[in-house]
Amino acid sequence: MAKLILNLTLLVLLTACKGRDPVRRDPVRLNTQTQTAQQSVRTMGITERFENKLAEKLLHLAFQEISNNGASNKFAIIDIHHRKLHQSIEVTKLSASNQLHLRLLDYLWESERSRVHISESGAPVSYAEKLRLETSLYPDLEDFTALAYEKLSSVHADIRLLSQPDQQTPIATYFRTRREDHENALSNTNAGRQRYLDLLVDSLLTIEKFAPSLVGGDLIGLESEEFTVEGVEKSPGRIFSYRTDNKMLSIDLGDMSLLPLYETESLAIYYGMPGMYAISSRPLLEIQSLISIPGYSEGWAAYITANLGHLPAFQHPDTVLSHLYFEAMTISLAIADILIHTENWSDDQAMEFVTASSPYPLKRLQRSVEFARKKPCAFSAPLLARLQLEKLQEQSRQILKQNFDLNEFHHAVLKPGPLPFIELERVVKDWTNRKKIADHRGNTAINPEARLINSDEHKLPEIGMGIDQQTQLPSAVCTHLCLFGRPPR
Repeated sequence: MAKLILNLTLLVLLTACKGRDPVRRDPVRLNTQTQTAQQSVRTMGITERFENKLAEKLLHLAFQEISNNGASNKFAIIDIHHRKLHQSIEVTKLSASNQLHLRLLDYLWESERSRVHISESGAPVSYAEKLRLETSLYPDLEDFTALAYEKLSSVHADIRLLSQPDQQTPIATYFRTRREDHENALSNTNAGRQRYLDLLVDSLLTIEKFAPSLVGGDLIGLESEEFTVEGVEKSPGRIFSYRTDNKMLSIDLGDMSLLPLYETESLAIYYGMPGMYAISSRPLLEIQSLISIPGYSEGWAAYITANLGHLPAFQHPDTVLSHLYFEAMTISLAIADILIHTENWSDDQAMEFVTASSPYPLKRLQRSVEFARKKPCAFSAPLLARLQLEKLQEQSRQILKQNFDLNEFHHAVLKPGPLPFIELERVVKDWTNRKKIADHRGNTAINPEARLINSDEHKLPEIGMGIDQQTQLPSAVCTHLCLFGRPPR
C-alpha cells in the first residue's frame, strides 16, 4: 500500500492604575449616588485588568510546565494548574480570549483524565469513546453509521450518472472492471515513479491556483517562498522522502500498481493546500498546541476536498469521477472500520464490502482493512469530523440565507486552527452573528482581503477524504519533485 507518513509560584502582577477624581464644579456638589457609581466603574476596571493579567501569567506558567514534563505525570501537572486557575480567577471578569484559553485548558484536563482512567482501569474502551478522543465529538454510532451508508449510496449514484448513462451494470461489476484496467497505474520503473511524482506536483500547482476561491490566500500560506526538494532512496523497499520547510512527504513507490492515477489530484488536495497542510500550519494558542484532535485536521481535509466541486476548474466529468472514486473508497473504509469494531466483522466481510464499493486495487484495500483493524477510528474519525463541518455549514447557510458566503465560512473555520468542536461552534456562531449585523448595516465585506465566490453556484456531488492517517504533503508552491538528487533551481 502506498503509505504517506507524516511526522503550557503564582505570579501576581498589577500595574498601578491611577484614576482621576471627577472634575469639581463648585459650587455644584456631586451627589453621593453619582460618586459611588463612578468609584464602582473605576474599581471594576482595575479588577478586570488584574484578573486578566493574572490569568495570562497562570496560563503561560501552566503551558511551560505541561510542555516540559513527560507523559508519565502529564495529567498530574495539568490537574494542579487547572485547579489553581479555577480557584484563583473570576472567570466572568476575563476577556473573551482568556476565557477561550481557560476553556481549552478545561478540555485538555478532561481529555487527559479520560486517558488516565482508561489506562488505569484496564477495561476495554468503547468505540464511541475512541471516536470522542479522536474528534472531540460524542456520536450516536447508529445514526453515524446510517449517515455514512447514505453518503456512500449518494456517491455511488453520482458515479453511475457520470460513468454509466444507462445505469444497467451493477456498481460492483463496474468497479471490478475499472480495477482490472491496467492503464490506471504507471509502470513499476523509475520512469513510472518519476511520472507519478510529476503528476502529483501538477495537481498541487493547479489546486494552489484556485484554492483562494475557497479559502483566503492569507490563511493558506500562498505567499511562502519556493522550496527546494531533495529525493533520497531508502531501503528496504523503494521509499522516497522529500523534506521541505520542515515538512516531510514520504511515499512508498515500490509497487506502482497500488497507486491508481485517478487519485493523484485527490491526494494533492487532501494532504496539500488547502487541506491538511493548511490546517496544520496555522499558528496556535499556547494551550491549544497541547491538545490533540487527530480527526479534526483530517476531517477538514476531507471536507475541503468535497467543496472543490464549487469551483469551475474541477467540474470536468473525469475530474469529478476521480474524486468520487476516492470518496467511495474512504467512506466504505470508514463503514468497515465501524463494523469491524462494533459488529465483529471479519476481514473477509470487510473486504467483500469495500471491494464492492470502490475500484481501488485489492491489495491496497486489504492493507487498509488491516490498518483499520489495528487502529480503530483511523477512517471513521475523519468522516465524522467532515460531517460535523458540513452540518455547521448548513446551519450557517440556514441562518444567513442568501447572505451566506462559503469563502467567509471557511475563513472563520480555518483561521483559529484545530479546536474542539464545541469551541468551533462558538466561532461559527460568532461569525454568523457578526455577519448578520454587518449585512443589516449594508456591509457584506466581512473579509475584504479574500476573494469570494457564491457558494450556491457550480454545485456538484460532495467529494473527498484522505486515505492515510499520518500524511502531510508539502506546500503546493513547488515546481518539481525528482527521484534522485536536487532539482534544478
